[in-house]
Amino acid sequence: MHKITYFSFISSFVLMSFILQSDLKFKIIQQSDVNKIIEKNKKDIKVINFWATWCVPCVKELPIFEKLNNENIQVHLISLDFKNNYETKITNMIEKKNLKSNVYWLNESDLNSFYPKINANWKGSIPATLIVFPNGKTKFHQGSLDEESLNKLLEK
Repeated sequence: MHKITYFSFISSFVLMSFILQSDLKFKIIQQSDVNKIIEKNKKDIKVINFWATWCVPCVKELPIFEKLNNENIQVHLISLDFKNNYETKITNMIEKKNLKSNVYWLNESDLNSFYPKINANWKGSIPATLIVFPNGKTKFHQGSLDEESLNKLLEK
């Protein structure tokens, strides 16, 4: 009887987790998912921005990234918000900025191991942007970007 109860509890927990995530306006991802974003669809330029709702320069540049999202450029906005209340904070930002780009929350417990996997020189400061070109070449920028600077980075 205890096995059935335990199984029912685990099944309910998994189902609730799936339902809660499907109601979110963003996806919860991990390092392996970021790798898939980087590696998939080699025909488009990918702009991957690392940001947080508490980071004023990050929030300021969100509309610039939103303008880029089109047929030839995929924009992926990966939030590094802290675990406390991230769902509400990210959802509110998506609504406030009317974001249509792909938005994610990175669920990684060891960000210090994550950063160098994106770029060897990245120490974790945000905003940070990784651009992946169809030929596999990448460019990485730490710090804020204005529209002109971002367009220069997009030049091959």
